[in-house]
Amino acid sequence: MGTTAYEYTRRSERRPQKIELTLLGKSHGLEFEQPAHTVNVSDHGLRIRTDVPVEPSRPLSPGQIVYVYGVEDFRLGYARVVWVQTEAVEAPTDAGLEFLN
Repeated sequence: MGTTAYEYTRRSERRPQKIELTLLGKSHGLEFEQPAHTVNVSDHGLRIRTDVPVEPSRPLSPGQIVYVYGVEDFRLGYARVVWVQTEAVEAPTDAGLEFLN
């Protein structure tokens, strides 16, 4: 019998926490900055929500590598976008990021 979404065991506990941050990335050969904040954090990554809708010309997509830094130059490092979810084009985007360092 296969594993369902409800049977999935996380590698570490998620803790609700809001940290203002910025994602630095590259999409279609162009660099971008995306303001965002954490929804929750774990030992292995973050769930983030963008502060404004993501521009279609610079989307977040699974597999993409971004650099994450927080307020007052608090650097979190490189992360891989694992999943992306948005309700509508004009809505903020949620994404799961996995730490690479």
